[in-house]
Amino acid sequence: MSDHQFETTDLALAAFCKSKGLVLADLRKNDRGIVTFVFKDEKNLSKMMMIEYLNSDERNFHESLKALKRLASSI
Repeated sequence: MSDHQFETTDLALAAFCKSKGLVLADLRKNDRGIVTFVFKDEKNLSKMMMIEYLNSDERNFHESLKALKRLASSI
């Protein structure tokens, strides 16, 4: 990974970064089918983006969605 790139396998975090203006530079899928999203991060914003995401309404929505999905599959 270059100093000017940010990589994540977290789909929700990747969507958040994309919506906040980071440019998707590449996608990679490993042999287990896990996709890594690679963003250009020339201004080194990725750490700030991760913190912002952790405190965001978007993360709360995503966590609620996952909880409801688990609940629905348990009945």
